[in-house]
Amino acid sequence: MRAMTLDVMLKTAVDRHNAGDLAGAAGLYEKILAADPKQPDAWNLLGVLAYQSREWKAAVELIGRAIALKPMTMEYHLNLGLAIREINGDGEAIPVLRHAATIPCTNFDTLFKLASLFFDLRQWSDSDVCCRRAAALQPDHPNVIELQMLIEYYQGRFAEALKIARRLVQVTPREPRANWSYGVLLLMHGDFSVGWPYFEWRKRIEGAPYSRGLKEPEWDGRDAPGKTLLLHHEGGFGDSLQYIRYVPMVRGRVGRIILEIPQTLLPLFEPIEGIDQFVIRDQPLPHFDVQISLPSLTRVLKTEVSTIPNSVPYLKAPADRLAQWAARVPRDCRLRVGLCWAGNPKQGGDGLRTLPLETLLPISGVAGVQFFSLQVGVDASKRPSGVFDGLVDETAQIRDFADTAALAEQMDLVISVDTSVAHLAGALARPVWLLTPFVSDYRWLLERSDSPWYPTMRLFRQEAYGDWSGALAKMAEALRSAVRDRKF
Repeated sequence: MRAMTLDVMLKTAVDRHNAGDLAGAAGLYEKILAADPKQPDAWNLLGVLAYQSREWKAAVELIGRAIALKPMTMEYHLNLGLAIREINGDGEAIPVLRHAATIPCTNFDTLFKLASLFFDLRQWSDSDVCCRRAAALQPDHPNVIELQMLIEYYQGRFAEALKIARRLVQVTPREPRANWSYGVLLLMHGDFSVGWPYFEWRKRIEGAPYSRGLKEPEWDGRDAPGKTLLLHHEGGFGDSLQYIRYVPMVRGRVGRIILEIPQTLLPLFEPIEGIDQFVIRDQPLPHFDVQISLPSLTRVLKTEVSTIPNSVPYLKAPADRLAQWAARVPRDCRLRVGLCWAGNPKQGGDGLRTLPLETLLPISGVAGVQFFSLQVGVDASKRPSGVFDGLVDETAQIRDFADTAALAEQMDLVISVDTSVAHLAGALARPVWLLTPFVSDYRWLLERSDSPWYPTMRLFRQEAYGDWSGALAKMAEALRSAVRDRKF
């Protein structure tokens, strides 16, 4: 009878815990332990409460008591690893979590939680093992399938990731993120005709910034003489810089074109022929009949890899800006190389592409090169001393993308991570070397060192996750050759 009472009390405590009544749950856990100090679940859950209250050391001690009573319990070791991570960081937590993974367990939630935690820690192999154990219990669970897809993706096994993404769509045919992920993988593999429609599911992802919610219908690409089309910015600046190339193809199909863009792009885009009116983003919109975002033009215009409109330059810096920046850029016999090493930290996945400037040290010592900063948004004063001491930095004078374009036009070569500067340089037909992460954006396809989007672009791909050494060694050698042969 006493055991049943404690069991009921524990269930009540867990219910209160899950409902957010932490104080009520704690009181019940303590009553249980006063009656039975050898109740491991109560010690563990009291430790979880301490963890949720950011009392990390107390959490370690309480969960440790649970483990002493019942050592072969994966959940306890998982919770211990979480607490140790908060105190001592990932390095000390990972061995604890790996020990947890050796314990037999048939609880799906615990296995999936451990698999997800390993994934967050970028321990792909450990995550894979735990995910497979969870999948053996619930093979059709969408969360497991999605995690399996991501594990393959981040290990560079893109063909396998595509197969799993296809299965995920079969299991959850109306789930936006699943369909969008499938589209991304199709595009990476160059299957544009199938990929673009799936890629459109991005607009249905809850909380994602892709959908404008405009009441006017989306343009379907067919001729609409006499109709006014609103083209609007979507995503990062690089997306608009890349897809503005489609304006000439759209011009002959509609009556008028209104382009809505951020202010910083306006001076660069104003000279583009075929645009009847510009509207600054977040300002009131005039009347229009149909609308479409710039990235979605790829779908309605049925873009294939072989039909990408890639005649460059399709952008040019205004003449007055060119003159201003030509006067600012020192000129000698050295190769002028512009550098951009960081993207917008607010963009998803920025950690994959952004580099500390010191990572580029392998190219800094190449003789015969004068480096110039093209980096906007990163405080140049934070550069470590001794790193690119000769870097010419006039970026405080940059007001918008027209200035960035004019500065880039002074360069013999632009070296950039995957951010808007790379797109800008490609659109200007400047030679541009792009550092692409191991898990690169869909638009750079797979295993290519060139880009069908930008004829003047060369890709230097990261050869292993998080390791830029190989790509930068190749780039340094290519830069030495460029100086020697004066290719630019």
